[in-house]
Amino acid sequence: MKNCAIHHIDGALFDRIQDLQKEISATVKFQNKIISPSLSLDDMKLIYDIQGAVDHNALNDAKDLMYIHQRYLDGNAQNAQRILDIVNRKEAKQQEVRRKQNERLRTMMIQQFQKYPKEFVKIPLLPEVIEQFQLWEDRETRTHMHWKRKKFIQGEMCYPYDELQLWMKINLQDEMPSVSLRFLHRQKDVVKKYPLHYRNATMVEAILKRVLA
Repeated sequence: MKNCAIHHIDGALFDRIQDLQKEISATVKFQNKIISPSLSLDDMKLIYDIQGAVDHNALNDAKDLMYIHQRYLDGNAQNAQRILDIVNRKEAKQQEVRRKQNERLRTMMIQQFQKYPKEFVKIPLLPEVIEQFQLWEDRETRTHMHWKRKKFIQGEMCYPYDELQLWMKINLQDEMPSVSLRFLHRQKDVVKKYPLHYRNATMVEAILKRVLA
């Protein structure tokens, strides 16, 4: 449209343009779920049983899209097995991405925490330690830990700091490194394990450095 304006060309043609990629993609479903909001031309050709590789040539791509659109208008031309193949391929790719991400995370956590004790370390509930736990809580609300000014709350339990004893242990032998917290309050002894990752590693290390200094 900008190019048309620069060259004083009527751009009315573009008012009729439709985004067929999104329109057709929205109709390709597996188990009643859209498999992708914007399927590639390669995948569309598979789904509609159109032979030949994608040339990535403007004219041939336009022809491919024309054939796809003709099949799309038919309403019953989608190949269910091809759709399943695409779903399986995407899932395998996602799993591989997750595996590599987890492997990188595991390597980083081992490098960062291998110098710290592998047994439980007693954690005094000093103001600066509680502050680090509060930062952890802010970054990762799913831990369900609530560190207040004078007490710790988890679920329906409330532990005043002057009655609570706390230990921490780094677990590097797990499939994914983790940190265990042991809470001792009167006769109640509870151990909670949390994954070690980018959101909490800084706070966990700051606590250990303060305690072991």
